[in-house]
Amino acid sequence: MRNDLPAEVLEFLGGESSEITRHDLEMRRAEDQSAIHETVTGMAYKLLPGYYAQKGLALPMPCNGLGMLFMEPLRNCACRSDYAGPLSISVTLLLTPSSFVAGYCDGGSYFKREDVKKCWEARVFHPEKQGKHPVIGGSGNGTGMIYEMTDFIYVENSTGTLYNGWHKGGKYF
Repeated sequence: MRNDLPAEVLEFLGGESSEITRHDLEMRRAEDQSAIHETVTGMAYKLLPGYYAQKGLALPMPCNGLGMLFMEPLRNCACRSDYAGPLSISVTLLLTPSSFVAGYCDGGSYFKREDVKKCWEARVFHPEKQGKHPVIGGSGNGTGMIYEMTDFIYVENSTGTLYNGWHKGGKYF
């Protein structure tokens, strides 16, 4: 399980000795947001019950707070991937008692590019606009939200995977 994770992700999660729970999910490309909402709901229910129960809060709806942070990378995968075949988006959730990471891979080439990696990890908008999806649209606002609300961004070029991470007590929690 740990052999396929980048060292940077393991370090963010607390290192090799951390107790990591892993959930792997798959989502097929969708022409509307219903499949994205279903996947985000599944992610939220795998990730958040312990955290929210500890704070005495109800689980959020997918369009609120953390749900939006999960949804935005999925929307980008589903709507902007340059992968030509039938698209299956892989999502990996990695949980520790003090942090969690979500990794997204759509099989496309965007996150395999070094220039894209540098921009995302520096939280700088890439100068190349990725085309707009006719149904879901896009303006770059979601990317800005990811930049502002995550504690960790890492791009693994070899697999084309975007990792976003949060510490409990960090920027968002």
